[in-house]
Amino acid sequence: MSYKNGNGHLKSPAESPEVTRLDRYLRFLGRMWWVVGLTSLLCVGGQTYLALNEPVEYSSFARMMVGGKVKLPESGMFSDDNMNFFGTQIELMQSEKLKERAHAALKAAQPEINRALVLLSVTQIRRTSIFLLRSTSEDGAYAQAFLNALADEYLAYKKEMRVVASDDTLASLTAKLLQQEKELKSEQDKLHQFKKLNNVALLQEMGSAAGNYLARLTTQMSDLQVEEKVLLSLTAEENVGSQIKNRGSDSKMVNDSSTVGILPPADYLTAKQQIQLFKFQRDEWGLFMRPEHPKMVKLKEDIARVEKLIEVYHDQSRDQLDSARRSVKLRMQSVLTTIRDWEAKVLEANTRMADFDQHKANLARTQALYDQLLRLLQNVDVNKNLEPENIVTLERAGLATAINQLPLKLGVAAAVGLLLGLGLLVVWERSDDRIASLKELKEQFEETVVAQVPEVPGVSRRNPLKPISANDERSLFAESIRHIYSSIQVADGTGRFPKYLLVTSGVPDEGKSTIAANLAMTMALAGSRVLLIDADLTRGALHQTFNTPLAPGLVELFTQGLPFEKVTPSVAHPNLHLLPRGQSHGLANSFYINATQCQQLKEWSKGYDYVIVDSAPVFAGADAVTLAPQMDGVLMVVRRRRSRAGVLTQALEMFYQRRVKVLGFVFNRADAVSDVYYQYGYKTYGVRSRPAPKAVTRA
Repeated sequence: MSYKNGNGHLKSPAESPEVTRLDRYLRFLGRMWWVVGLTSLLCVGGQTYLALNEPVEYSSFARMMVGGKVKLPESGMFSDDNMNFFGTQIELMQSEKLKERAHAALKAAQPEINRALVLLSVTQIRRTSIFLLRSTSEDGAYAQAFLNALADEYLAYKKEMRVVASDDTLASLTAKLLQQEKELKSEQDKLHQFKKLNNVALLQEMGSAAGNYLARLTTQMSDLQVEEKVLLSLTAEENVGSQIKNRGSDSKMVNDSSTVGILPPADYLTAKQQIQLFKFQRDEWGLFMRPEHPKMVKLKEDIARVEKLIEVYHDQSRDQLDSARRSVKLRMQSVLTTIRDWEAKVLEANTRMADFDQHKANLARTQALYDQLLRLLQNVDVNKNLEPENIVTLERAGLATAINQLPLKLGVAAAVGLLLGLGLLVVWERSDDRIASLKELKEQFEETVVAQVPEVPGVSRRNPLKPISANDERSLFAESIRHIYSSIQVADGTGRFPKYLLVTSGVPDEGKSTIAANLAMTMALAGSRVLLIDADLTRGALHQTFNTPLAPGLVELFTQGLPFEKVTPSVAHPNLHLLPRGQSHGLANSFYINATQCQQLKEWSKGYDYVIVDSAPVFAGADAVTLAPQMDGVLMVVRRRRSRAGVLTQALEMFYQRRVKVLGFVFNRADAVSDVYYQYGYKTYGVRSRPAPKAVTRA
């Protein structure tokens, strides 16, 4: 929602102070507290009536202690989870099955007793394993007997459950043991059959021997691979010479089987030495002999012969090296084939041994489970050895006593009524935008509050409010009207004072006519010449306020052309003249003052200091929005607890759209005893008389 300030500009919600919702609630609660009281009274009264007409109820109490442990022989212990166990016991005690068993047992024990409706509640006392049982019924004796029967049936039912559970346990263990015995026999047969088809000792020996032999073959294969690499690295001449050179220093290589038959003979070494000698001698003789010398020719022939011999030796060495490599490859293939054969044998032996170990493990596991089941079956004697839970009846059901829940019910009813009343007030307040105080008016609107007029006691339709007189005893009321007069005497920025004033409101019955009449009378008493015009052609009643005729008036002035002086007699004071609305005779819907007629009124009223126009409410007709642009200012009357913020906002927007100057609000029928009213000093101002404002004489 947006509002406009006094200059006609829209005021955004962010710029306007927000009304505190809690304050509105508290103020609304202060006014409408009787709603909360009424709802609380109705709820309490209704509950009282119901309580007085309800039959008396009786309650009986009992206590039981239940432990959740079961002892087994040989120091075994089985314990339920406490939370689940105790919750289960509570639900069991409250189950319909146990209730029906208790009713049946009670009927069987006491045939003459009549069955009654019983309400049962079971609670666990905190930090204990003690249960508190409570039965409530209109028959006190039946409530007590039913609670004792329920405790007995609970113990009997627990015993039946143990017997059934024990029988089921025994049957389950027996069936499981028989099944396990069959599985044990099957595993034993499988192991026996395997031993018949396989010699386990021989398999173990074969596996060990095959493993050792396979390891030796692997070592031999590694040696052959090394020998092959050595043979590949040898060359026809350089490696042979290297072998010969290192023959004396590496006896392992000379004696190794890989070099046997490929080393050159001793003649090869002699030839090598001889060719070196011949070459040395050739170089020495060449210093002093010619190449054609017979000795040099003979030496050359000897060198060629020896080189030819060395070449023969080289060819022999290459042939021997190739033969050695082929031999190594053949031996490697043979060893590899042998390794594969023995790996298959080792794998088969290991597979059979693994099967044997699997049979043994299955047999051992089945045997262990069978032994465990057998021990359980031997140790569990369901009907004799199992000890039940620790269930003890600490207190049998006592004598049933009458329940006085009236205070509690009344308290609950009062609380419900209080909440209901507050809820109604919240809904009512959220849907109610009526202005309830001056504070709310200031918080929701930025327009100036010219004055607040207090509510005068004793005023009603039969006893209307009389206009202000010279020595009026209604000091607060008279002072507030004089405050309006003082406020509008403040000149605007142009040095002009508002002469033509329009007094209106949003909707009827907000007191605009009362404010207009008393403001005019106050001005007249101050010495100003005032013309009061009743422009509310539908419900105008200013003639009744001043006890003058209805006609001739405003309607006759413009429809019959009567003289202005004839329709504006003085009333109540020589300075105050009233122009009543006149006799409309159905013309109110078609007749209204237009701009031309308004200018004519201004011409006729030039001799007056002030002209106050009391128009119809904004939303009761078009007169207010038509006359407002022709006026110097507009006073909006806001009545406490009647004027609505939404209606007031729309009215202001209509005025601002027509560039109307809104002088401010007059807060009517304000609470004279409120704290806000003290801020104006009205409560103490009436002790002494205040001189009337000086009259403003206009040319």
